[in-house]
This record gives sequence, structure tokens and C-alpha cells, in this order.
Amino acid sequence: MIPNHLLILGPPNSGKLRIAKTIAQDYEAGEYEPDQSHSGIIIKTSVITKYYEMKLTIMIDEYLEKSHGANDKLAELSKWYEDFQSDDCEELREVIDGFIFTVNMASDSVEYIEMAMDVLATIRQSLGGHDWKGFICVVGSSPNDEPIDEDLVELIEDAAITSGFEFINLQSEGVNEYKEKQGKDRIKELIECHEWSNMDMLTDKPDRYEKSKLDKLESMTVGLLDEHKQDMELEEIFNKLSVSKQVISNLPPDKRESYANKVLEEIIDFI
Repeated sequence: MIPNHLLILGPPNSGKLRIAKTIAQDYEAGEYEPDQSHSGIIIKTSVITKYYEMKLTIMIDEYLEKSHGANDKLAELSKWYEDFQSDDCEELREVIDGFIFTVNMASDSVEYIEMAMDVLATIRQSLGGHDWKGFICVVGSSPNDEPIDEDLVELIEDAAITSGFEFINLQSEGVNEYKEKQGKDRIKELIECHEWSNMDMLTDKPDRYEKSKLDKLESMTVGLLDEHKQDMELEEIFNKLSVSKQVISNLPPDKRESYANKVLEEIIDFI
């Protein structure tokens, strides 16, 4: 089976390995010193759902952090991008299906993160822009899960959403007020819901997969027309759509339909 490829990029101590372990639960990482680079780590794993299975290669890369200054850190990220968009990395760009950008919420300033989102937007363009079928999301964490001020988290989330990227707080757990999964559970959900380039439908499951989605869509329609349907179920769906609409409003016009379809897929798959 041809593997799919996910790239995780970020500065040191920004949760890259923790994210990889969340996705590849069979991965047994060795001990790494605090100042040891994670660049070049490659993890091969499998993802199996009730409908499909696939091979996934997780690639971890890291750009140096020579200074805590926003401009210096941005310069290192920009240098990484210059290498990434070169001819030498053309084959790498062609196989990437997903891209996770990590930030250290305890040390990365909002100013730096806002500027980094602009670089991330250019990275999206280098991957194919509106025609690229992959996903990019921003994941925030802190070393040793030290608490982060909620107002700061909101500012970081706003910076990502304004640029058209989903933000996931790795420290969050359970579901939010909109009944959406958070933290590690959301990362797992994101991986499982994405339509990867190479997926093997399980025996006897392709038709059942499509039929299940159609049945759920019909059930949703009936629920919307049924006056006696519990208000809470309807509210959860509307809240999910409301948050997604905010993200869509910040995306380029040609990218909106693709994102909207992914949202509907998630709603249908996890009802």
C-alpha cells in the first residue's frame, strides 16, 4: 500500500513529538535530551477506521530557535520556507497530504505567531494553493503542560483562524461548548476524517461507507423537519456550522467549497 505523508513543523519544545505519538500510538520514542533536535525523525504507522485503512508516514522537521525575539524566530522560519519551496524539495511537496504547524504557547509571542501565519499561508501556496487537497492546522502546546492564560490562547487561536487555519490547543480535553472534540482527540479525528490520497476501503465496506453517510444525511434532514426533535441535537449541529462558517469567511473563495465539504463529511461521519 502506498503511504500518505504528514509533515509536522515547529520550533523546539512545541509539541511535535507529542502530536506524532498521538497519531502513531504504536510508536515507541526513545529518550531525547531537551536541546536535541527532532529534525529528520520519520515515523511509519497505520491508521485503521471502521471503513478504511491506510499507511501514514509522519515526518518531523524543526527550524532553529537562536533567539526569543519575534523577528529572529521569523527569520529562521522564513529560511526554512526558502529551502522547502526550492527545486530540491519538489518531490517532498508533491507527496504531502497534511501539514501541522506547532507553536509553544508559553514562549512564542502573539506578534511572532501572527507573522508566522503569513509564512504558513505562503507554504500553503507552495503546496498547490487552492488546488491542493491536503490540510494545514496549527497546534499550540506548552512544555510540561504548564497552564496558559485563556486570553492568550484566544489571541493565538484568532491569529490562526483569521489566516484560515484551524487551531487546536493540545492541552484541552473532552469537548467544548459546541460539543466538538478538543486536544488530542481532535487531532485523531482530523487524521481519520481527512480524505487521504491513498486509502484502502475495507472489504465489503465501500458501499456501506457511502450508504452510511447518505443515511445519516437523511436522518439529519428529518431531524431538521421534525418539530419534536430534541433542541440540543439541533443546537450542536448549528454551533458546529457557526464555527466553521467563521473559518470559511477567512479563506480564499476557491478554497471555501472544499473546506465546507470537509466539515459536512465530519458532521456526517461522527453523528
